[in-house]
Amino acid sequence: MEANLAKQKALLKQYISNHEVDKAVTVLCRMAVRCAQQGNFDQADSYRDLLYEVDNSALVAIMKVNEFIELEKRRFRNTNFKHSWPDFFKKLSAEEAKAFFYALQTVEFQDDFTILKQGKPNERLYLVDSGQLKVIFKSRGQEVLIHQLARGNIFGEDTFFSVNVCTASVISLSTVHLKYLDQHHLRRLEENFPVIADSLAHICSGGRRIYDYLKAKELDRRTAKRIHLKRKIAVQLLTAESRHPMQRTLQADLWDVSKHGLCFHMESKNREFVRRLIGRSMGVRIKLEVDGRPKVAAVTGMVQGVQNQGRKNFSIHMKLNPPFSHAAMATIERIAAMRK
Repeated sequence: MEANLAKQKALLKQYISNHEVDKAVTVLCRMAVRCAQQGNFDQADSYRDLLYEVDNSALVAIMKVNEFIELEKRRFRNTNFKHSWPDFFKKLSAEEAKAFFYALQTVEFQDDFTILKQGKPNERLYLVDSGQLKVIFKSRGQEVLIHQLARGNIFGEDTFFSVNVCTASVISLSTVHLKYLDQHHLRRLEENFPVIADSLAHICSGGRRIYDYLKAKELDRRTAKRIHLKRKIAVQLLTAESRHPMQRTLQADLWDVSKHGLCFHMESKNREFVRRLIGRSMGVRIKLEVDGRPKVAAVTGMVQGVQNQGRKNFSIHMKLNPPFSHAAMATIERIAAMRK
């Protein structure tokens, strides 16, 4: 569909440039109808509105296109969406549900296509319209099937409503048709429905998420033992090449430590700044007391994930490079035990 639509866009641009109004109107009608048939109503409405700009005298064509779009909207709302995703209609107002489903875009993927990739960011909330998909977790060179998805399932919510990277990969097992909401259209929805993001997040959290399946299969990404060690730490962004600090030191609260990673909490009013931390190198300084003497442990690593904990508080998950030595972990475990 997307390839055909691209050809139609190219034709439209050519006709408008050559002032071939009748041909441009024909192409626009075709594009609006095609998008409506696919359930991409936001785009269909845009093409219908563009008809007015290209030829505001083509009233018959405009009326026919508008009637077709409205008919398709009613058909989708009354059958497909309500049967497949009833929770959205139960927990959103009628106006919110209507706006949400009309804002969804449509996309098709062929068999064996990776839609979400483990360790990579994602800014789409997906609803499965047809087809089957598998959720794969990669660990120590192995791929493990942890779940399968089919019509009526939702995925991508664990990254769409947070600033984390994908915990697992989602790959198509057949040709799949998906609806999706991206961040741009979510922002547009919020202009008329200020709390719709919270409502959608609440709806999507009602089912089991990818992390729940990982936990059930004991496939948590940080497999090494975690040691709870709460204290103030100093963190800095580093340049990738020289490991030199890029900005002033920030204060944070260490939460736990493992041989290969750290988890700490920090406050920030700037959500986008926190989002950009993923994939960045950081330096961390931890003040410890070893055998009655103060000591500073300086470590570096890369931010693997960020989770919004609410009230402008974020948990930062960092993979260390290099990891702690066995001796260092023994010392940290001893210090943690003394504080209990």
